[in-house]
Amino acid sequence: MTLTDSIGKIITEIKYCYNPENKYGLQEFESFIKIDNDKLIQIPYFPTKEWNESETLKKFELARKVESKPIELILNLKIINYHFKYFENELDEMEKAIIELENGLYITEKMDHLD
Repeated sequence: MTLTDSIGKIITEIKYCYNPENKYGLQEFESFIKIDNDKLIQIPYFPTKEWNESETLKKFELARKVESKPIELILNLKIINYHFKYFENELDEMEKAIIELENGLYITEKMDHLD
């Protein structure tokens, strides 16, 4: 599935996995957005990592459902566009994409850099 294929699809489920300490001693967090064609969008996405659909599906099945009030603002809405950051007129693949929803809200991965 390409990103273009997911435009117009409806978000049906959101789940997450949290590991307080991975094999490198670091916290690890992944979230999954399931859309109405039973495809998954995984956050974070690493362009250098090979995509493994069966591994991602297994992680999704084991993940926890998001059960908070704000989730109601996202579920059952269409994805209408994606926005990307550019640097010097070239796509910056290391920056995060932004998903635009039909109600005007946006979903993205938030990363803060600590100096």
